[in-house]
Parts: sequence; structure tokens; C-alpha cells
Amino acid sequence: MMQKKHNTPLQGIVFDLDGVLFDTEPLHREAWNNALKEMDIEITPEELMSWTGVPCQQLSIELEERWTGRYTREEYYTLKEKHFYNIINSRVSLFDGLSESLKILSSRFPLAVATTNVRINAETLLENSGIAGFFQGLVCYDDVEKHKPHPEPYLKAAALIAVDPHVCVALDDSPAGCTSALSAGMFTLGIASSFPPSELQMANGIYPSTSEACRRLLETSHPSSL
Repeated sequence: MMQKKHNTPLQGIVFDLDGVLFDTEPLHREAWNNALKEMDIEITPEELMSWTGVPCQQLSIELEERWTGRYTREEYYTLKEKHFYNIINSRVSLFDGLSESLKILSSRFPLAVATTNVRINAETLLENSGIAGFFQGLVCYDDVEKHKPHPEPYLKAAALIAVDPHVCVALDDSPAGCTSALSAGMFTLGIASSFPPSELQMANGIYPSTSEACRRLLETSHPSSL
């Protein structure tokens, strides 16, 4: 994949939500597990892990096709989302140390979020954690026609903050998300919170946590030094 060289100073930052700002990937698995138990369907922990980063709408379609005649995709999706919404309203899942870093970064650059989560969940997480005001743009599942790994989510996020993608840095924790950001032309940092670094090798740089990546972003205004 050919990319423009990032020789221009950083002008905007776009964050993924689940696994980057919030430690919600385990909560998605818990919600799926609770929903499927309620439906009397058994699923292995290994399969639940393999669903990390996959949109719930897509998983609901696959479940409907696997267990034909038991439940509709709408029923799978609705029950899982009910469990997830209840969980995120009762727990703090913002990664430690991020609030202060985001506050400082937002005073220097416009920030946006590009997520495969639905808007009600994204807004709930951002509002409940007190960081919603740091972001000028939010792109959710229903805001785009094509989803990660397609570049549309990151391109739309850059447009919302009126910054050329080639002077944006993106932070994402999944191979699909990193591919999306790279395809949009962004300098991409892989966050190894959900997948091992070996699966994020397409990224321009890899950090073990968002907090560490943010600390580095606070130290430099040039993507090439990240």
C-alpha cells in the first residue's frame, strides 16, 4: 500500500472507541455471552474472543444463518445491545490516565472518534466518562455505508474536524481499523490492547496502550517521530 510521506506537522487526531478509549472489548464479550445464555445457546470462550472488533450487526447475521429458525438477526442484536448498554451504564471503562491526556491534546488539536459502535453506546460512554467535550467529531456505525477496513469511517472523521487525512494521526486496536485508517491516508498507530503486535504490523507504529501513545503525542507534533 503506497502512502504519502508524513512530513507535515500533525494537525488532527482520530481515535477508535472500543479497545482504544475504553476497555469495552471484554464487556462486548460479556454482553454476547449473557444474551446467548438467555437464548439457551452455548458459545466457547475462544469463539467469543474471535469476535473482537467485528460489528455486532454482522455477528447477528452470522448467528441467524448458523442457527436457522431459532432467532432473527434483529433478536440477537437487540438482546446483546440491551445487555451491553446495561453494563456500560454501571461500570467505568475509560482506560486509566486518558482523561488528562485527552484534555491537553484537545487544546492543541481537533480530535474525533471513528467507531463501529452505534451512536447511543458511543455517546453514553463518552458522556459518562466526562470526555465527550474533548471531541469535535463522532462517526458511528450508522453514519457510514462502508465499514472498517474500508477507509470511509476515518475519511468522514477527518472531514468532521476539517483536517486533511494526511496530516491526521489515527489510533486503532484492530487489524481492520488500522487498515481503514491507513487506506484513508492517516499515519496510524496500532494499540495492542485487543490484538497482539504481530497482527498490527501494517500500522506505522505500535504502542502497548493508548495512554503510552498519548504521552508520545504530547511530546511531538510530527508524525514521523512517533
